[in-house]
Amino acid sequence: MPRTEPPPLPPRLSHHHQRPQQQQPISTAQDIDEPPPAYTPSPENDVCVLEVGPQYPFGPSQASSPSNQTPNPTEHHHHQQLNHQAQTHHHHHLQPPPTSHHQQPNAFQNPTVPSPPFPALSEPTTVPTPGRPLLYEHRILVYPYVNGTAYFCPKCCNTGFKGFDPYRPCRKCWLKYGKPWQAVRLSPMTNSSPWTLQRPLPPTQMAVNPPPLVVRPGDPRIGGRLCLNCNGSGQKTEELTLFNVLLGGGGQEVCPSCRGTGRIFF
Repeated sequence: MPRTEPPPLPPRLSHHHQRPQQQQPISTAQDIDEPPPAYTPSPENDVCVLEVGPQYPFGPSQASSPSNQTPNPTEHHHHQQLNHQAQTHHHHHLQPPPTSHHQQPNAFQNPTVPSPPFPALSEPTTVPTPGRPLLYEHRILVYPYVNGTAYFCPKCCNTGFKGFDPYRPCRKCWLKYGKPWQAVRLSPMTNSSPWTLQRPLPPTQMAVNPPPLVVRPGDPRIGGRLCLNCNGSGQKTEELTLFNVLLGGGGQEVCPSCRGTGRIFF
């Protein structure tokens, strides 16, 4: 079989021999379109000028139109008014808060209350209350100083009541040191005064027994059983004797069986 040789390569072109560029066909559309209108420095009467882009009060001002451009006075006034409102709004947000020369009073500041004329103590009461002085006949005790030391009563401990019992007033203290409470309250007393006021009752006050209950003879609350000798009256008519007749008749005497209580306990 005979051997076939490859076809020869085409000759290379040097830079002196370059391929001719193919000329683009000229479009005929340009020939069909109309030429652009002539340039005019100012818009015509039926042409409106629109402002493009946002306007910022803090941005650079737009270039002013040439002197030969005369915009509409109404549109120019409206544009200036909008710019003035925007600048005023921006200035209102940027300016610091006004400083007041007159400081407002603090809402949490405690109001000043004038101090009472007498030393700080609990208000006395007419009802036994632990921790507060107890008045006796609308009076309060005012103890003096003796040799630079406040007077102290060992019986009532300067409370005015023996054993802290409201039903046992200290007669000596009330007769000697008792003062009307209204007069003491209005007197200009201070902590450096040469006297001290009555002490309050102790908070841990002992149980105070109620006052004794008074009942009539023969009352069932006394206890026991009814006395049949006096029928619960506690008294018995004396027997008529010659001596009683001479003295004016028989009188009432205490029943010897119940001793005047009207009740028998045995």
